[in-house]
Amino acid sequence: MDNSRHPFLVSRSSIILYASTWILLAGVHVMLLLWRGDFPLYVTINEALISTFFLALLGLALWYPVRFMDTGTNNLLFILAGYGMSGAVMLLLWLTITHFFLRNFFPGIQDYPVYLNESLRWKVVGGALVYLIIILVYYLTMTWHRLREKDRQEARLEALVKESELKMLRSQINPHFLFNSLNSISALTLTDPGKARNMVVRLSEFFRYSLDHKLDDESTLEEELHHIENYLAMEQVRFGDRLVFTREIPGRCMKMKLPNLILQPLFENAVKHGVYQSTEQVEIKLTVRCDENRLRLKLSNHYDPNVPAAGRRGIGLSNIAQRLELKYGREGLMGIERDERIFIVTLLIPQSS
Repeated sequence: MDNSRHPFLVSRSSIILYASTWILLAGVHVMLLLWRGDFPLYVTINEALISTFFLALLGLALWYPVRFMDTGTNNLLFILAGYGMSGAVMLLLWLTITHFFLRNFFPGIQDYPVYLNESLRWKVVGGALVYLIIILVYYLTMTWHRLREKDRQEARLEALVKESELKMLRSQINPHFLFNSLNSISALTLTDPGKARNMVVRLSEFFRYSLDHKLDDESTLEEELHHIENYLAMEQVRFGDRLVFTREIPGRCMKMKLPNLILQPLFENAVKHGVYQSTEQVEIKLTVRCDENRLRLKLSNHYDPNVPAAGRRGIGLSNIAQRLELKYGREGLMGIERDERIFIVTLLIPQSS
């Protein structure tokens, strides 16, 4: 709700609620006058209706000075003076209008003018109490809607930040792989044009998959593995028998979900820092375990321990950790282990029910 709109007039339900509250107060007014037993029933009912009707109208009008006073000022004197003046004006208008009508409605009722004069004190007290309650309700309403709007803005901002970060991560991952692939194709055009053409076809298929699958959506493990096999087939052209891929995957895990393109930078890292830097055969092994709540993927590869550790962790692995944290709102979904010869990356992918 826009704070410029009246909270009691913004919808049919709010109008009904406001009217029902005043009808209840009118009923209480009638009961108090009947308890006194000074006047006939029709006098009692008319006084209660006239008094509450005009007080309800003035209560609606109070929204506008409340909005005017809500300027963000911290000047306590200004606030107290403003509300004191608006309260005094409201009480004066209410008492003047209601007494004018009531004196003219019941001119023949003895002692009624005396009662009106004597009732001024408790009407002032009651009217002031109602005034304070209305002001409090307006302030609580404005605060509640302000907090709701703040939550909505924060949610929109978080979504924009997440989208921006995912786009940034994607722009970092794809050019990195493209650079490696074009280097391979460039080298093969001289030594083996047939293999170069094959790599161009596979590269186009690879990027078609990348463009058709949004980074913040999900695919099945089976779809991602098909994409990875395409990638490894291209790298096999570069490295031949030096690259060996094995996998251990239960069939029930193949339909489980994981973020699009989450595996490609893992394999790219394994090839770059394992196969590329070794003159020996390097095994890249994918082990998968799953249950109804999560998918666990472990990718291991041999590496050269003589290469500095700082050179073994590329931007792809950092991006994976950030992507998982952004998508699932949790840290610790990616783990890295290494011993003297084997580098292991483990991913835990939560599964929605």
